[in-house]
Amino acid sequence: MPPAEPIPPPPPLPLGDFIERYAQPIARFLDRTIGTHLAGCSACSRRRRYLNHLVPDIRSLSAWASAWRRLRPSRSVPSVHPPASWPRD
Repeated sequence: MPPAEPIPPPPPLPLGDFIERYAQPIARFLDRTIGTHLAGCSACSRRRRYLNHLVPDIRSLSAWASAWRRLRPSRSVPSVHPPASWPRD
């Protein structure tokens, strides 16, 4: 049996494009119902380009966040009682 071809990695998904995927349908709905012009907003496209520049792939962002969770020390819940070394009334 011939070796299977490796699966190519998925294309990068920038943060601005990810947000636009969910915001554009809402903007089009508001344009139709209220009469605004949000879908073609130039500020939105500038914001999308800026976010794409900041986070070129959200998958790497989630990998970074999960690595951070593994590396940071666990935080215990603080006790509601004062330590025994504190003077008592």
